[in-house]
Amino acid sequence: MQQESNEGKAKRLKEAVVAAVDSRQKELIDISLKIHDNPEVRFKEFKACKLLADYLGHNGFSVEYGVYDLETAFMATIGSSRPKIAIMAEYDALEVVGHGCGHNIIGTAAAGAGVALASVIEELGGAVVVFGTPGEEFGNGKELMAKRGAFNDIDVAMMIHPWNRDWSTCDCAAVCPVNVEYFGKLAHPCTPEQGINALDAMLVGFNAFSTLRQTLLTVSESEQAVFGTNIRTDADASFIPDHTTAQVVGFGIDDDRLKATLDRMQDCFRAGAIATGARLGFRYDWDNRCRATYVNRVMCELFNSNMRSLRPDWSPVSPSFIESGATDMGSVSQITPSIHPGIAIVPGDVLWHSVESAAASASEEGHRAMLDGAKAMAMTTIDLIVLPEILKKAQEEFKNTRK
Repeated sequence: MQQESNEGKAKRLKEAVVAAVDSRQKELIDISLKIHDNPEVRFKEFKACKLLADYLGHNGFSVEYGVYDLETAFMATIGSSRPKIAIMAEYDALEVVGHGCGHNIIGTAAAGAGVALASVIEELGGAVVVFGTPGEEFGNGKELMAKRGAFNDIDVAMMIHPWNRDWSTCDCAAVCPVNVEYFGKLAHPCTPEQGINALDAMLVGFNAFSTLRQTLLTVSESEQAVFGTNIRTDADASFIPDHTTAQVVGFGIDDDRLKATLDRMQDCFRAGAIATGARLGFRYDWDNRCRATYVNRVMCELFNSNMRSLRPDWSPVSPSFIESGATDMGSVSQITPSIHPGIAIVPGDVLWHSVESAAASASEEGHRAMLDGAKAMAMTTIDLIVLPEILKKAQEEFKNTRK
């Protein structure tokens, strides 16, 4: 009897995991909708965390709850050999528009891929770990988990993200939020010379900051950027304000560009202090920055090939640096080869983090993205385990990227 080739085995196992996802279609959509209908913000995702972790536990995974000192994180494992493949689940929501970023889709797709792989794990070999990673939105949860060693023993990692376009080879920015403050001197508006106007200081600084933004958006192929919002003052209109605050954000294509951006931002806000005599406070937490995401091209090609088998018209674009935004998946991508492809659930002109994108996350197109994303991640995992030469190429690329 002729021995089955590795390629033949991979093809057969892929057909099995696609069928496994299809057989669980209703229960996976129900999970996604439950998470969508009960939005929970960063580090308070108690219902979503339990729902996903319990589902994996009921399907053969060994589940640990509250891992890495995060109450709403979990780690679900099946299999005990190498390689060890990680699939990332996100499930936090936004404060205003709920699941406007579609994390109900991300978390459920990860669970769906995991359960499909559990159905073939005995023959497949290796190990699959589904990480429940809370607080992606403004919490940098994966960075916290990375610092605590969560991903040190992982051979490759992956996740999918709904979006307004299809994309795969998308390197996201390094990002660092900054708190800006001016401290002046309170005075009555009839005697403004006796005060130091902290609002004037902020406006001067923000005008310089705005000019910097325009400059950065037109040079260096947009490898740096800045954004800012939320100017506030403590005083009412009957006083010369003595204190103002603002939140601004620096972007860079890598840590060096990010640091250079932050230095230029600080120079802009120094202008406000110099012009008015107010004292500037410019503070950021460099150690808790959102790190740049370096997607693995070898793994992207695997994912694209598998998506084309599900969607013959799959033709992902390559977003610009500015369009790609930032994600705490960057922390994972700097530890192990990783991918973070996007699957469109709305047209390209629909604003993300909006009421419209939140509605789409519970739509038929959202369900389709979740199911196809689960299938493609399971199929890509099979490629990496059954075809070790491809895994080796992905790891070699990762080593060269780190250099």
